Amino acid sequence: MVLFPEKFTSPNISIGYYGGSFYVDYANDIKKTRCLIIRLFPFVVLTFLPIICILIFNSYIEILTKISLINGMLSCRDIFSFFVILKQIPKGASIRNKGDVTYWR
Repeated sequence: MVLFPEKFTSPNISIGYYGGSFYVDYANDIKKTRCLIIRLFPFVVLTFLPIICILIFNSYIEILTKISLINGMLSCRDIFSFFVILKQIPKGASIRNKGDVTYWR
């Protein structure tokens, strides 16, 4: 939500729960670069940050390990869509999602 172009209170930003996981959706166009960052941000924060914390504090923290593993498995759709957007959408394009469909111009 922090990475979207509008404020959190915008009517264009919605939070939902679907298929066993939470999601945040933005109803307007966003640039390709920002879209790619938005796709990877939850994966990086919730998968790699807990691992880094475990390494820094040099101790096994079970909840961080579980968060990291579960998010790593549940992020496959975000990672897949990241690579589809990266390879198939031209540089500088604007992107809009409507449900499971992604449009660009």
